[in-house]
Amino acid sequence: MGKLSVVRGTAVEPFRDFHSAAYTKDRTWIEDLPRRQPLQLSENGEPNEAVWFCPGNTHDNGYVATWFYLPSAPDFLICTCCYARYLKNTNLASSFEKKKTHGARCRFYVPRITSVLVPQCAQTGSVEPLAEYMAKRIVIKDCALKKGFNGSDGIKVWVIERETNDVMKNFIACQACYEDRVLASNYAGEFIPRQEKYPEPQAASSTWYCDLNAFGYSRRSFDIYSRNNAPFMDWVTKATKLFQLPECEADQGVEASSREWVRPKDSVETMVICEKCYFNELCWTALEDAFEYIPIEKPARGSERMDYIFGIRETPATSWTCDARVSQIENVIAGALLRQDAAVFSRCARTVMSSPKCVSQGIANGTWYTPKGGPSNYMMCAACFAGFCDAFLECGHMFELSPLSGSSDTIVVCSFNSASPRRYQFLFSMYQAAQEGVWSIATDTIRNYINIPECPRNNHVASRRWYGWGDCLICQDCYQEVIKDMRKGLPFELEDQLVEEVRMCSMYSPRMREKFSMAVEKGDSTELVEYSRVRIQVWTQTIPQIKMLRQMQEMQMMSAMSAGMAGLMYQGAGAIQSIGGTTDGYLHGNSNVGWHDTENGATAGQKFNEMSSGMSAANSGGTWGQIFMLQAQWERYE
Repeated sequence: MGKLSVVRGTAVEPFRDFHSAAYTKDRTWIEDLPRRQPLQLSENGEPNEAVWFCPGNTHDNGYVATWFYLPSAPDFLICTCCYARYLKNTNLASSFEKKKTHGARCRFYVPRITSVLVPQCAQTGSVEPLAEYMAKRIVIKDCALKKGFNGSDGIKVWVIERETNDVMKNFIACQACYEDRVLASNYAGEFIPRQEKYPEPQAASSTWYCDLNAFGYSRRSFDIYSRNNAPFMDWVTKATKLFQLPECEADQGVEASSREWVRPKDSVETMVICEKCYFNELCWTALEDAFEYIPIEKPARGSERMDYIFGIRETPATSWTCDARVSQIENVIAGALLRQDAAVFSRCARTVMSSPKCVSQGIANGTWYTPKGGPSNYMMCAACFAGFCDAFLECGHMFELSPLSGSSDTIVVCSFNSASPRRYQFLFSMYQAAQEGVWSIATDTIRNYINIPECPRNNHVASRRWYGWGDCLICQDCYQEVIKDMRKGLPFELEDQLVEEVRMCSMYSPRMREKFSMAVEKGDSTELVEYSRVRIQVWTQTIPQIKMLRQMQEMQMMSAMSAGMAGLMYQGAGAIQSIGGTTDGYLHGNSNVGWHDTENGATAGQKFNEMSSGMSAANSGGTWGQIFMLQAQWERYE
């Protein structure tokens, strides 16, 4: 991936936890993560009774799926995988009901439920403790993870009660993680609400992170040490190490000697992972022992650059970047962890590291994969294919090599690249297909949408194909997504007809789709088209003005920033004159810009005033009030 080859030498002894050498024999000292079963995938048919693996509680599911719940806590949803694994064959199963819904997340797979409440409820035959927890937990904000949270978010946090060290005294667990994880541990008595130890509240604008769950190393080590009844301070010592490591600089190169690095024992050419990412992504997992520390000679003067300047080092500083933050490698790690298979990591990582980088400008002479049976214009580069399809989804056998593989005459943009249209739609369709075990979910989506431009929403576009009526147009995207199955023979004036003039789609909004449904029930589109005419008139009176006002704000802000930059330059020039003693002895300025001993200083004051007035104008309440009023007027019809 554009890095100089890593010279392999004798590995140094890493920072090792005492479980590492024998982790394969004693699984109590690695993460308690169920090994994902091999993918069961058919071309067509009914979805599997249970999804392939739990989708987790960090993001909403992107498709309609079946979920289980207790009637007393209908919003606390459980995926079919967790239900099958933990509840289906217990005396609690009959207490749960199921429903289909979109945009949900599974909240079941946390230690408080799987390790404490389910065994307790199964023993007594009563779901009441579980129901009480669910009702309480659903109103608590989920952990913000690495996004963090501000004081204005009102998140309650817990801290360690006893005195530890200068690092861990600031360790916090958010309320969600306290309920989900701390109360399920042997260390619950070590934590107290923060206000009991530190009376000063979190500032409204300051950002905090849940140290227990935002970082994989602290989360896994906490669970593991508690599960093995290790002394609490032993865990504190381990967790402290994480927060003392240099932060990963992602795609920015850093001196190799500025931190420790690891590499796979099963050679993956050029791959290096910084120690911070090794801790957070791989330590305490089934993959931990598949890596080794890289021997690096420490510079005599603190940095390789200084050694080179002073002649101690013959070559310039060596710059390395951490490969764990490459998106394809992130998928490889995720897949290998779910499968608990280091060989999967080595094989797929080797492909990623040896393949051209997936860039929005496209790749020449690349290796391309396309779904068996087409469409042939959906192509994934070798790196994305290895990371997502091979390692993570295990659906590589549903693809075949494209005839364009190896062609130097054709530059192809990977369909999985973030710059490609519908990248996420197709990604989620493959994810859904793997989860439900029906591959046609993915291929049907790709075939139906690959040649259709995305809905322009409330923007005007030219030279598009439309359905509907002259004053109520439906783009190909909305027609394929919703209207095709809704229309039930409702006659249109336009059927996939090309219109060269600029037009706007009317059917992207839930309100218009609801009115379309009403028109279908009546078998008459008159009211729908009339409402659409009024809607278009309102758009004409609002959206162009909103766009103009926002453009004015942007121009005022850019002008203000330019004035501020100029002010800094004049201020610097004035300071040089003052320090050098080259002033003329007069004061320059006026009551508005202040008095300065140089003309440059006075000009700087003027520019700073221009910056201040420009920013005030850009953020004036009058302009924002106008925008909000127009936006509200449009939303009444949108």
